[in-house]
Amino acid sequence: MPGPATMAATKITQTQGFKWGIILFFVIVIILIIYLVGKRIGRLKAGAGRKPLKAPASGWSAMDYVIPPGWSATPSAVALYGAMKGMGTDEEAIWNTLENKTNAQLLAIYNEFNNRYPGDDLFEWFRGDLDGEELARAMGYFKGVI
Repeated sequence: MPGPATMAATKITQTQGFKWGIILFFVIVIILIIYLVGKRIGRLKAGAGRKPLKAPASGWSAMDYVIPPGWSATPSAVALYGAMKGMGTDEEAIWNTLENKTNAQLLAIYNEFNNRYPGDDLFEWFRGDLDGEELARAMGYFKGVI
């Protein structure tokens, strides 16, 4: 059976290990916060001076210019932002938002997103949150627009 000195030393070692665990946890949290803030600042700098996209003079069919009466790009832009902000990406929300939209609607969504969230280009958000086939799918919706 260990003596009182050994038990006291073990307790001190456990307490110190616990303290170092807490310190390590907070260091990791601080590094994560710095990374996310840096990513946000990078997006702001990248988007400075960006101009809105415009419909091409030719190449679209008559239906590509159609925007249904009463339709607004704002809910779609907000939905895309909500799907990509923070620590995860809701891919289904992105697809549901972009499905069955005309080129004119997609152009309006792109411009609304960029106006509503200055410095944050929608395509940069896609590149930051999606990769591989998902990125290709998201950019594919805008193939006729850009």
